[in-house]
Amino acid sequence: MECSIVTHGLHHPGSIPSPNRTRPDRRKSCDPRSHRESSHQSDEIVLLTIFGAVLLVAGAAQRLQVSAAIGAFLVGIAVSGPIAEQTHRLVAPLRDLFAATFFFFFGLQIDPATLPSALPSGILLGVVTAVTKVLTGFWAARRTGVARRARLRRAWPWSRVASSRS
Repeated sequence: MECSIVTHGLHHPGSIPSPNRTRPDRRKSCDPRSHRESSHQSDEIVLLTIFGAVLLVAGAAQRLQVSAAIGAFLVGIAVSGPIAEQTHRLVAPLRDLFAATFFFFFGLQIDPATLPSALPSGILLGVVTAVTKVLTGFWAARRTGVARRARLRRAWPWSRVASSRS
């Protein structure tokens, strides 16, 4: 593991060097946390800072009568580097929870009595999707110069599932 040289008073970007030590402290630091430039050691501070920024920008976007999701998206674009990696690690479980909550509430909005009337449309859409997927696979295989029989195998989506198991 490569270690970085730590200069006294400059352990964190933006910190002010200690006035009582003017010469650099040339010790080697092998602490993995010291390699994270501009990220914070406290996960709670990172999480609260990111959520605060998202709420602030999303609120400003909402005030400008733009979707709050656009504001949150802009914060996601603006965060980069080690802080983005740390945030991704912290927020990933919450992302899954929020997605599950969204689909739960979406499911509550559906009246089960209306499902039988939508069934023919759903079946038709499924058939159209399957046919166009097969035709697109056949066309793509033909453009790459694959033989006709191999094109049919490549075009049929379930053949890849069966061949990958053998």
